[in-house]
Amino acid sequence: MKMSEVTAAYVAVHSAWQKKHDAIRARRNRGLRMVERAAADDARHWKKCPRWLAALVRPIADAIAEKMPDRQVSVLGPFGLSHEAAIHATLKSAVGTPAWSDSTLSITVVPGDLDKGELLVRNYSANTGEFAAGTIGAMNSMNHPSAPIPEDADVDWFIARMT
Repeated sequence: MKMSEVTAAYVAVHSAWQKKHDAIRARRNRGLRMVERAAADDARHWKKCPRWLAALVRPIADAIAEKMPDRQVSVLGPFGLSHEAAIHATLKSAVGTPAWSDSTLSITVVPGDLDKGELLVRNYSANTGEFAAGTIGAMNSMNHPSAPIPEDADVDWFIARMT
């Protein structure tokens, strides 16, 4: 698994979805009868919108699970202002212990430009101090910078960054 492969698959589906979405939106401007039809089409169409967690994060988690068979891998989120998601890999022998225990490795991903399939990885070892303690930005981990995931990142790249 290379990040570029995951991104390419997501972008292909998202681009097709966006093209249809644009056509539905254009129909809304053609008259009242078309607006009613377009509204129904739009509701059905949104249900088919590619979900970034399923299309981008889940393949990463599945590759980690394959590489670490002694661990139970789960995806949590999205949560917070940044809509971040966490991939946790807990030792199967320690399932049921708190997620912050020594038996769990974790990596946090944040959506970037999803039209391009961009994901970022949160760096908890750095603190910009941009948001004062107690502010909503600080409480949402926004003092910790996020960096783009390289296109050539593979499962080993993600595992090396799990803490």
